[in-house]
Amino acid sequence: MAGLAFLAPTLGGSFNADFNDNQVPAGSALYGDTGTGDAGVVEEGVLKLTKAVGSLQAGFVIDDLDGGATVSGFTATFKLLVGGGSGADGFSFNFGADVPDGTFGEEGTGTGLTICFDVYNNGDGEAPGH
Repeated sequence: MAGLAFLAPTLGGSFNADFNDNQVPAGSALYGDTGTGDAGVVEEGVLKLTKAVGSLQAGFVIDDLDGGATVSGFTATFKLLVGGGSGADGFSFNFGADVPDGTFGEEGTGTGLTICFDVYNNGDGEAPGH
């Protein structure tokens, strides 16, 4: 007698956070707060990489999606606000196995996928855009 098995598809590499509890979610880390509360904080249900203070950096790193298994595709969705200050460089979205635990700037880091949102021209003509 033959049998059939139907397997429900599983989502690999899932991570979801709304920050409503003002906590850094399990499986992730937030870097940048130097004790001032101006960089790398979660408050009022919002992840704030930096506030409207100059020369700050922060990083939000999701440590492990699939236990080191190869990721063949993903969808990233998030809401963001850039503004409320007098000028900042921007931020980057980085996906890869070698993204460091720590802070990094709008130019990105690692050898995987980096998408830069560089919104301030430092005089070299590199922004806006990259």
